[in-house]
Amino acid sequence: MEIKGTRLHISVQERTEPPKVVDADRPCHIVSARDGIILTIRAKNGLAMAKEGDTVVKGQILVSGNIESIYPEFGTTQVHAMGEVIARTWYEVKIEVPKKRVYRKRTGREWNQYSVYFLDLVIRLPSGKNPYTVVDTSIFDKTLVIADRFRLPLGLTIQRFHEVEEEEVPLSLDEARELARETAWQDINRKIPDGADIVDQQSQLVTEDDKEYIIYTVECTEDIAIEQEIGGD
Repeated sequence: MEIKGTRLHISVQERTEPPKVVDADRPCHIVSARDGIILTIRAKNGLAMAKEGDTVVKGQILVSGNIESIYPEFGTTQVHAMGEVIARTWYEVKIEVPKKRVYRKRTGREWNQYSVYFLDLVIRLPSGKNPYTVVDTSIFDKTLVIADRFRLPLGLTIQRFHEVEEEEVPLSLDEARELARETAWQDINRKIPDGADIVDQQSQLVTEDDKEYIIYTVECTEDIAIEQEIGGD
């Protein structure tokens, strides 16, 4: 969430998207999704290029899809590499300890901006000027549907501006530190992918340039193997 000018822009951060899967009939490598230290590696198809205890970096080839024959005249065969690579990984966030907390409350007053669209053509209708200083927004899409079955490429979009009142409340030192810890925990959870197991977590309080920060570090174990098409990115 960030404030730009007089409008509050709210963005929702999704969890890490699953990696793209290469078609089974196309050759690929298994590469590292992120930095880590390998705990176990199983090459189900292809040639293992790392071993237990190795430190690897994001993008490093872990199981190669290039198989070289012991006979030079047969050259190299490319296969669809498969494997599982469990590694120790770390995630860290750093949050400044706030001196105050801002509470926001909608007043109930609203202003709407209307647009109509047909296919990719969008026309904003005259609606006047937003009368509020601090707002948050929501968007509603009303598409024409025939007989509850057929959706037409024609509709109305309503961008609703909600007037917001803000109140700043000073925080005690303990309250500020606790808020920073909660924020750090929320942020770091958004970074940790599904399927990762948390094995250790630590937080520390540091002071830099007369400001306090909470540094939250989480250690995980996870499968860092992802497919990368040979010749692709």
